[in-house]
Amino acid sequence: KWSHRIDPSPTSRSLRYSIPFRYVSKNGNEATIIQGDSNTRHLKFGSGKGTFGDRLPGKRLLRYTIEPEACIGYRNVVIHCGINDIRRPQADVRDCATRLIAKLDKISRICKSSSKILVSPILPTKSQHLNE
Repeated sequence: KWSHRIDPSPTSRSLRYSIPFRYVSKNGNEATIIQGDSNTRHLKFGSGKGTFGDRLPGKRLLRYTIEPEACIGYRNVVIHCGINDIRRPQADVRDCATRLIAKLDKISRICKSSSKILVSPILPTKSQHLNE
């Protein structure tokens, strides 16, 4: 029996995020695609130790840029947002957000309603000014 839960946090938060991946058929070789920054580098599909297992087929892009065309044919499109673009001294956060929204719109258009698009929030960082 599977139990999906998040243990309570010692810090009070107004929002919590959880992305459960349900069992998918063995027939769906292209069930999930993950695109993200270096935080996704250890995510592996397939069988064996350290993988999602045979019941969750898919792939992770090895590049750290969002490629809308790569999402075609996948039921679950997971986009992990990193901070590489916004931590640069001359970075314009609004411009970064606008570019992300444009890519998400393109993914939505080319995948139509056949895909679920999941976007993870930016993770906290050691740079305190970026956590504000």
